[in-house]
Amino acid sequence: GWRLYGKTAQAMRPQDLCFEKSSYGSPELFDYLRGARADRIVLVGLVSNICVLANAVLAMTAQPEAEIAVYTDAISSFDPKLHEQTLDVMRGINITLLPPDAV
Repeated sequence: GWRLYGKTAQAMRPQDLCFEKSSYGSPELFDYLRGARADRIVLVGLVSNICVLANAVLAMTAQPEAEIAVYTDAISSFDPKLHEQTLDVMRGINITLLPPDAV
């Protein structure tokens, strides 16, 4: 499903931003980031090799000076091999991969 649930839903705060999308990357997220200024943007989500990667590249494009980071324990894929390859691609384009204990 597309709704947050369990501990993730419970952890949401009123000030947290959540962008819905109908395709790979979120135009709404891109537009928001173009008008904002951030030192660091942290992403989580599914599927790592599609949506997460697409939105990380959008974030990098919108905020070229910001650090783009992804929690490795908060992303996944239906294909473990593609997931690992995507992590390699993320490293290759300077996305910071945060380990599970980096909260």
